[in-house]
Amino acid sequence: MKRLSMVFAAACMATTLATAVPMNVFAAEATQEAKPEEVKESSQTEDTSATQKLSVTYKTKKYVKKVNIKMGNKTVKKTAVKSTFLYPVIANTDPAAKKIQAYFQKEYKNWKKANQELSAKDWKVQYLSTKKSERKYCGYYTDTVSYDLTYNTDEFMVSFRKEEYTFTGGAHGSNIVTGATFSRGVGRKADYPISCLEGYYTEDDFKQMIYKGFAKIFDENKKAYGTSGFFAQTKKELKKDVYKEYDLKIGKDKKPFAFKDCFYIRGNKDGSVSMIIIANQYDLAPYAAGVLEAEVLL
Repeated sequence: MKRLSMVFAAACMATTLATAVPMNVFAAEATQEAKPEEVKESSQTEDTSATQKLSVTYKTKKYVKKVNIKMGNKTVKKTAVKSTFLYPVIANTDPAAKKIQAYFQKEYKNWKKANQELSAKDWKVQYLSTKKSERKYCGYYTDTVSYDLTYNTDEFMVSFRKEEYTFTGGAHGSNIVTGATFSRGVGRKADYPISCLEGYYTEDDFKQMIYKGFAKIFDENKKAYGTSGFFAQTKKELKKDVYKEYDLKIGKDKKPFAFKDCFYIRGNKDGSVSMIIIANQYDLAPYAAGVLEAEVLL
């Protein structure tokens, strides 16, 4: 099968991929994303003026809630909620860059709202109901988010990896990894990986590539630990699970929740490009396996 890196080879200069990708690769997502009010866009075609890589720095926002706890004759303040949100700040001022920045601003607003809804009162009840000898193990509630730029080109696309850790009581927290990939020319986000690869691979070919990525992790786990680490204990079972989880054929409104944003693009040191397919906890494996990230070389 012809890989994307080969398709683009003739158009590559240094680490930049030129416009060998069809200009409408993100067309499948055009009707799914509402335009942010902050950005006016008169056309859905690629903006050829956006010929610079994104200039990205990072900014951290913090959210903290404290509660008063009565301990004998004194009252002490305890941290009930403590979260951080590290997000990209884009210096570029072209319309596509502004649209991408508007996405992260919206993500921040949603995160802030979610943290405001984390109940300090619930944490206090949980803390006080815990044996005094065990209260030192009562961690504060948190929803901590960070983004990392994994692929950055001037004319093709840009991609970010998002990691989020939440804890709201119980035995352990939850770690979730997702991706956010955008067209550099328009700034439109692709929710599903096939949107980026339309015209290069059939859906069946792409699912086979995803399976091979997870099969590699399966083999590595077997060799290192004597167990697959997946729910599946055979390659046949794994293939069945992967094909079910990453079903590309069912309608857009019926796609599994786990499938949306389950990928990001990564530029490798040798100049090749990979799509990383994410399986979060419980998608294909138990909680203890953590987040699994399978590489599909493009």
